[in-house]
Order: sequence, then structure tokens, then C-alpha cells
Amino acid sequence: MPRLTFPFLPDGLLVPALVGLGAAEMQSLLAQGKPLPPPLHVRGQLDSGSTITAVAPWLLSALNAVPGPIAQTQTVTGNVSVRFYQISFTIYHLGGGAVLHRGDWTVTNLIENPDDVDILYGLDLHREIVVTIDGPGQSFSLDF
Repeated sequence: MPRLTFPFLPDGLLVPALVGLGAAEMQSLLAQGKPLPPPLHVRGQLDSGSTITAVAPWLLSALNAVPGPIAQTQTVTGNVSVRFYQISFTIYHLGGGAVLHRGDWTVTNLIENPDDVDILYGLDLHREIVVTIDGPGQSFSLDF
């Protein structure tokens, strides 16, 4: 089972990632002879309080991601309307080695651009990986 290990930071369980359009959108652009937007380097965070992965609005805009259906979601401030999008992402370690890749992942948009992260990985991803937190060792690992 591949493993990625990261430092446990005061800001949380932060992981570097590359984010791009979902596979279907990329295939559509290729079929039309249009260029693909390059994947973007972002700062992700594991967030067990989110049921579905959520992405900063600036990132969806930069990718020119096609919005899907509208849904209601519950936040700490109450109900909000969000849209679904399809993206791809690759979580990697700066030192190289294994990567965790998903080519077509359904996400919602965050309402605002957070100051410190670009993507919050929710329980949808947590259900597919094993997260091991070593508090005394100040690290955490993702097994997939």
C-alpha cells in the first residue's frame, strides 16, 4: 500500500496538490481542439468536518471549470447554496515518491477564498484512504 508522510503543522493536516479539470471536461476540450488549462499547484488540507471535498472559487475560475447542479449544504453559519464541479487532483510529496491521484472527482465550491488553503479534502476522500496521525512525532501519513 503506497504511503505519503507529511509534517503535522499548527495550521492542520496540509498537503501539496496539483488540481486540474476532470477527465470528461479535458476530453471535451481535446475533441474541440482547444488547449487544456495547466494543472495548478495548490495547498490542500484534510478536513474531516466536510462531507465532500470543497474547492476555492479562484481555483475553479482559473481552471474555467464547468458548474454543475446547485445543492444546499450545511455549514457552521447555516445553509448555503453550492454547485458541483468535476476536477482532477494529485496529492504528492515534495520529496518525490508515491502520489495519490483521482482523475474525476466531484467537489463543491467554497463560498469564499480561504486565506490559507485552496482545497479542503472531505470525508469523500477520507473513506478511500487510511490517515495515521503521529502527534508526538509531529507527522501524519496517508495510505492508499
